[in-house]
Amino acid sequence: MVHEWNGAFFRLNKHLERFDRSCTALRLDPGLTRFELHDVLAAYVRASGLRDAYVEMLCTRGVPTPGSRDPQQTRNRFIASAILFMWLLNQKRQKAGARLYIANVPRIASASVDPTIKNFHWGDLTRGLFQALDHGADTTVLFDRAGCITEGPGFNVLSSKIVL
Repeated sequence: MVHEWNGAFFRLNKHLERFDRSCTALRLDPGLTRFELHDVLAAYVRASGLRDAYVEMLCTRGVPTPGSRDPQQTRNRFIASAILFMWLLNQKRQKAGARLYIANVPRIASASVDPTIKNFHWGDLTRGLFQALDHGADTTVLFDRAGCITEGPGFNVLSSKIVL
């Protein structure tokens, strides 16, 4: 995903570099060069008429041929969408502060899903978010199995000191 602010992309080239690295690592081919992706996204957002947008780009594995589970026999698909940008927390909650819940769901191990590869493996984050909402909180963060803070659904956590 990449954001568009006031009609201009925010660090689009950096996002395209990461998208390209992620596709390579996951053995996906969107069928477009980085330059073509840039042009496609720019045209798509221009056509949407949005000036502040959340622009998503995906490359899916696709559907295997009938009777096969061989991922090499799939045709990858590129999908893009743009929606009006919205904050994870509304303005009132931003001013008052978010209610954070520390879920007991561990973040999936980096040996299983490399966190530097952009992906949509959110099963653990979604479970944690359900726990947070069930406890009246706004969002959640997950820890890894070693007890180190990892991230929340849609955001990173940066701190030199975590106080519980």
